Amino acid sequence: MTYRVDLVCPGMTRLLVTFGTGDYTPAVELLRHTALDVGGFDRVLALNDTDVDCPVVGGRGHNSFSWKPLVIARALEDSKEGDVVVYADATMQFEKPLQHPSSPVTLFEIG
Repeated sequence: MTYRVDLVCPGMTRLLVTFGTGDYTPAVELLRHTALDVGGFDRVLALNDTDVDCPVVGGRGHNSFSWKPLVIARALEDSKEGDVVVYADATMQFEKPLQHPSSPVTLFEIG
């Protein structure tokens, strides 16, 4: 069985979500800027530690990356059916637009 999603839908919003704190704040702003101006995104949801209630577990990655599923869940809550939600690390930036295929994309195959 093959599941497919078409990335070109009428009325679809392309939402980029990212997370960054402290020293990563400038990188988040650069990502926001390039996503909107170059990457072809309609919206950017840039969150930090005051936006998500993640458990304090220590370790690298700001609480051992415990925030990541919470950030993605928040983005899904802020989107509507048919929207495309993309997560990117704060240190990423767009140099050219996100390419939209002319045919559906295979997410995964079962069997």
